[in-house]
Amino acid sequence: MEKPPAMHSVYNENSRNEESLQKELEQLYSGLKLVTDAGLVQRLDFETTGLIAGAFNEASRARLKLALISAEFLKSYLVLVQGACTQRTTVQGYLGGRYRGSAKVTMKDKPFERAQHSISEIFPLQVLGNCSLVRVDCSLARRHQVRVHMASIDHPLVGDALYGATLNLADFGVNDYPSDFILVAYTLKFSHPITKETVSFKSSFDTEMFLKTLKGQRAAV
Repeated sequence: MEKPPAMHSVYNENSRNEESLQKELEQLYSGLKLVTDAGLVQRLDFETTGLIAGAFNEASRARLKLALISAEFLKSYLVLVQGACTQRTTVQGYLGGRYRGSAKVTMKDKPFERAQHSISEIFPLQVLGNCSLVRVDCSLARRHQVRVHMASIDHPLVGDALYGATLNLADFGVNDYPSDFILVAYTLKFSHPITKETVSFKSSFDTEMFLKTLKGQRAAV
């Protein structure tokens, strides 16, 4: 299934009425009210769109959750970043916030309190003026991982002011996108919890149309 941008993955007990993918799933399939997080195995940040795995029962959800935390999921993300990103590279480090739920995540070379190790493989796809479309592969995607890793190599996501962006989507002719930046959970591959067969999915995000929009605006500031 796919989560749109500017929507929560799940609700908390104090805000059941807020718009969330969990709420939509429970409305579509009443049986999912009995499954943790309506069967969702992952969570995507509010701003992120794209693929998110789920299950229709607690047993399958538990199997998928174990596979997820065991780094058996293969995931890729598409991001629009500032500058000409031309070098394939690997970024890794320890990610964590100053406190639980901290708005900003920091990365350090060595472990620190509440930190988790993270690693991303970065593949430049296309440079368009003063921005670039990039694919980021990772098996475990920590909170804000893609955003922090791209900022660490001086290519923050366009519109991501929290991590140093100085340009906005509107600067590139993208005026009607619901989120401040483009971060798409684009592909997802894992073993089916029952059949054990490898299944793979690709987001409906129209990459070609998006690139045409940028090219039409000459993607330059």
